[in-house]
Amino acid sequence: LVQFHVSHNNNNSSNSSTTVGISDSSSGSVRFEFIEPPVNFTDGWYDATLLGVTGVYTSPIATNPNNGLQPDYIHVGTSGRYRVHLSPTHNSTEQAMGVADVQVGLPAETCPLVMENVEGLEKYPLIEVRVPPVGSSKEEDGFDYEDGSQPRWVVSNSSTQCDYNLYFDPKEKIFPLCFHRGIKDYCDDGKTSKQPATPNSSLAAANNNATTTTTTRAIVLGDSHADKLVEVLFQQQPHLEKEKRWMATKYHGVGIYLNKAPHYHFKAYVAGQKKPEFVPGKMLENLKTGRYRSLQMEHKFTTWFFQSGHWDLRDATLGEYERRLAELFREFAKFRDKFRKSVAPFRIVWLGFPAFSYKREMWGGMEMRTNVKLALADQAVAKIARKYGVEVLPFFNLTYPLYRQSCDSHHYVCPNGNLKERNPIGYEFLELVLDVSQCLP
Repeated sequence: LVQFHVSHNNNNSSNSSTTVGISDSSSGSVRFEFIEPPVNFTDGWYDATLLGVTGVYTSPIATNPNNGLQPDYIHVGTSGRYRVHLSPTHNSTEQAMGVADVQVGLPAETCPLVMENVEGLEKYPLIEVRVPPVGSSKEEDGFDYEDGSQPRWVVSNSSTQCDYNLYFDPKEKIFPLCFHRGIKDYCDDGKTSKQPATPNSSLAAANNNATTTTTTRAIVLGDSHADKLVEVLFQQQPHLEKEKRWMATKYHGVGIYLNKAPHYHFKAYVAGQKKPEFVPGKMLENLKTGRYRSLQMEHKFTTWFFQSGHWDLRDATLGEYERRLAELFREFAKFRDKFRKSVAPFRIVWLGFPAFSYKREMWGGMEMRTNVKLALADQAVAKIARKYGVEVLPFFNLTYPLYRQSCDSHHYVCPNGNLKERNPIGYEFLELVLDVSQCLP
């Protein structure tokens, strides 16, 4: 058992600290035990990060193991030695789930997952984690290591090729990171329309910031995160838009069920004077009316990318989001299955939603997004997706360890400037999307 102290210095909790015990695990999970946390933090939440050359893992951790929402451990997919970093984020589960009355979306204090003032890594506890071989063990909670989380970021070293510089600590330039991806992880039986580009020849091709060329047809449905991704893609590969090989239906993912209240009564809604008013969103509407069926018959897309999350979780509870997500996945699965034996079969791929950077302040006390809530929603996505055979991309896991590095108030893909230099996180996500788009139905 490793023990260390975590300080609480903010306006919402007294200046105090708690002792944290960490169990070095031989089963692939790192467990946290909070010993006498501050009185007003007995139901609190932390962001926990494990940082090592074999990977970077981040997860919300609760001081109350009996809240029924989140276990007190992080599962690790790769054995190795990790530095541990914890920062207090929410004073209560109510605040973490975005249902408190005041400033519900804001953490109890700024969450320095990007360690900005590192005086020396030696001050962070060092633990060793051993992971059993794939398929050899399961935790009591039913966690299957074959479905376990793999690190989305690995630390660059002499055996890892990076074609850009992204640092976990950008000021001290400690731990240059590379994204860990591979098309074999996403394509069944390796069926692709072409070989994926190597990391050093993709977006940096010809030194003109061009993206990997893709020959498949895809449509992208989502909110502004998906819209900006397509905008950048069309800037780099204008032929995809001109030839209608890729298509974006703008903002079809602004809520599985759209909250009309802020659209028509924004000031009253933000002031808490107008209740939410939900109606079926465009994706559900178009699935049920046959609009998407007509698009598929006309364009014969090989992949339908879709996502919705930030608008939903800003306005609704986690339980409401899960129920609506199940309805959306069920309708998309029915849509896909009708084309399985046709001349235009296609795959459905959930783009995911990114972590929240807490820089979007326009919603005030009506902001219900938190990274705790988004993390739990992302876990729910995985379970519901398995039920309906929906493929899922790890947008949240990719952004959570580095969420303070959003390229604007809350996006990670931004159209302006050099994509590789300004948007390294979005750069990697776009490459991942392009890799996956090469898979065939």
